[in-house]
Amino acid sequence: MSPTCPCEIPALDPCEPLPVGFVRLRYFFGKRLGVADFADEQQYHAAKQRFHNRRLHGSGVLCGLGLALSAAAPTSLRVERGAALDRRGREVIVGSDQCIDVDAWLKAEIKSRHAVHPSDFWPTPALQGGWLRLVVVARYVECPTHPEPAPRDPCACSSDGGCDYGRVREGFKLDLVPEDEAGPLYPVEGGLYPRAVGAAASKALSGAGLRSGLGAAVSDGSDDAVADDSDGWLVLGSLRAKVESSGVTSLEILPATAPYLLSSAAEQELLMRVCAAEAEAGWMANDAPTITSLTLKTEAGSVLAFALALSGPIEASTFVPNNLVLRRLKPGVGWRSPAAGKITSVSYEPASPALVLRLRNDETPVFFEKDGLYRLALLGDPAAPVVDSQMRPLLPLRFSWSFKAAQDGTLFKPVAPFVP
Repeated sequence: MSPTCPCEIPALDPCEPLPVGFVRLRYFFGKRLGVADFADEQQYHAAKQRFHNRRLHGSGVLCGLGLALSAAAPTSLRVERGAALDRRGREVIVGSDQCIDVDAWLKAEIKSRHAVHPSDFWPTPALQGGWLRLVVVARYVECPTHPEPAPRDPCACSSDGGCDYGRVREGFKLDLVPEDEAGPLYPVEGGLYPRAVGAAASKALSGAGLRSGLGAAVSDGSDDAVADDSDGWLVLGSLRAKVESSGVTSLEILPATAPYLLSSAAEQELLMRVCAAEAEAGWMANDAPTITSLTLKTEAGSVLAFALALSGPIEASTFVPNNLVLRRLKPGVGWRSPAAGKITSVSYEPASPALVLRLRNDETPVFFEKDGLYRLALLGDPAAPVVDSQMRPLLPLRFSWSFKAAQDGTLFKPVAPFVP
């Protein structure tokens, strides 16, 4: 049997890290269950859900968790209620608005730092024009609760009974971190941020392109590649605090930096809006005729027939032969058309059905030859597209096929896709 591990270690494994596997309990009549069994049962379901969250959705804010200031308390920051997923796939639920007294936090932080390093003059070195930049972070925490009577441990030395916690409350913790110390807490670039949803959608709709627009708008989950997840902290936003001798006197919220995870419904709507903005009417017509393949064969008299196979018939009168164009790219020279008289016919053949361009290739220098670079395109007027008898447009609406010519014996055939 060959070894299961390769000799060379790949530079990057997109699935790293993965669990060894999931093991669930198997019940049978008369099975004895203990604390470990019930703990394993819970762990199985929790681990599966977190694996799903992490790999399918990534980490970021699901809803809410925005930052706001209070006019009545100029040194207090309000974190709106909301939910998020951390990098381990755990749900961080903040059920109600929370307040952070930034002035009290600063004084406690200074006291704590001076207790460890009495000569530390923080935050003076971190101030920028009297302002201290801070990052607001949240993390998942568990808190045991509901104490209950517990029977005596038969392995313990004492014969007295005791109590233990019967529930675990899944909660959260909020904190502030100086921006220059945040380090790996910041998410990867390219995420969709809570206060920039509209801007990201507008960018995608402005002609930047479907892939580039969505790529800039939706987090790709690549933060899984970060080895140190900083104990599960998730960035919610940033602010700066005006620091004077008396403490914090005012706050200013900075542009949000928390990655935002869109729901499937929101992603679908964004995708449809982008597609609708870039496509033409009819691009989603059911059972519309479609160009399915490009084939090439040699006919009598060294004539090459380029055939675009169609999935269904079209209305012949809507096809303009001059709109099916073949060009050759000569590096350093540019695009070239076949010489006059080289193209013998361009037609729609309903029996196939197919659009066929025929080219005489018997003169020197030949137009179509091995290793040549070619592009076959179907041009047209958007106001008068190629359609079938039910007015469904031929897809794709803007067709082009770039390829390199390869040789098979005496026959030429297109090799696609080809990118020079």
